[in-house]
Amino acid sequence: MKDWPIFGAPSVYAAQLVPGAQKLGGYKTALAALMATADRLSYAQIDNALAAVGIDLKEAETRYKSDRKKIDALLIRNAQQATANGLQGTPAYIIGRGIHPGAVDAKTRRSAIRAAHASCRDPDLHARADRDETTFHIHGVIAP
Repeated sequence: MKDWPIFGAPSVYAAQLVPGAQKLGGYKTALAALMATADRLSYAQIDNALAAVGIDLKEAETRYKSDRKKIDALLIRNAQQATANGLQGTPAYIIGRGIHPGAVDAKTRRSAIRAAHASCRDPDLHARADRDETTFHIHGVIAP
């Protein structure tokens, strides 16, 4: 999964705080809290959602600022890669050589992973897909 803020300044703020929370051991918790919100995020919603799951906002921001160049470079790279691949929003999946924009059902994702794995010549490359409480995650890129 790649952080790619696409909904303006509050989205960027959230994408900066979550890696800061990672430095505190709270990446998954912070990400899940933000992904569970129903609407476009506001600064107040972000702060409230993170605080509700025990993320220290000031400390997450401090951790982000201590690693700002690296985190900002990662967000810029993710945006450039999305643009280069013709993605216009989320969700979107790149599996093997296929691009799957929008919501994709689990059967289609699994089929795409199997096809990418079958076309791969390196038997040591793997893909793993699983579903947690809220999101289907693909952990790995298989590129033939």
